[in-house]
Amino acid sequence: MDIKKKIKQLKHEVFVWKDSVYELILNDITPIILSRHLRYFIYKQIFKIKIGKDVYMYRSIEIRSPKNLTITGKNSIGKHVILDARRGLIIEEGCVIASHVLVWTLHHDYNSDNFQAIGAPVTLGAYSWICSRAIILPGVTIGKGAVVASGAVVTKNVPPYSIVGGVPAKVIGYRQKKEYHYNPKNKYHII
Repeated sequence: MDIKKKIKQLKHEVFVWKDSVYELILNDITPIILSRHLRYFIYKQIFKIKIGKDVYMYRSIEIRSPKNLTITGKNSIGKHVILDARRGLIIEEGCVIASHVLVWTLHHDYNSDNFQAIGAPVTLGAYSWICSRAIILPGVTIGKGAVVASGAVVTKNVPPYSIVGGVPAKVIGYRQKKEYHYNPKNKYHII
């Protein structure tokens, strides 16, 4: 093997190693830190997530492409949540995300010969509630005050103040239209 090939291979290995360490710190070490204040600081200062005030993120969260993630403030994000921001993810004020929710902005084109990656940004509207084990697919906007029922798979935009459920998610009811004021500070958000 000539020297140019060895240098190219070494550069590739260093790049892979650097990405692996970044991923390890972002999604394996930071999410298990017991102090929510320290996790918040690391996400905001080191990983450059745009995070507002009063964001309560439980442990064991997986974040993809943190620089494309915006969390406005006064939010609660449960355990074992995947926030895929590779194509852009905005979580507006007062949005509550329960545990085991998956939010995807990127997936594979099943018609592509090599399963090429495709996707689009996702927005979770102000004062919306994403219940446990819901899945939000790329390109979806969850309207203000909307509720996504547990286990729902959201493939299309959700109108404001509607309640959706099922696979694929369909409107099953409506939430009272009013100005909601969610305060995530409560006795359950200790760490």
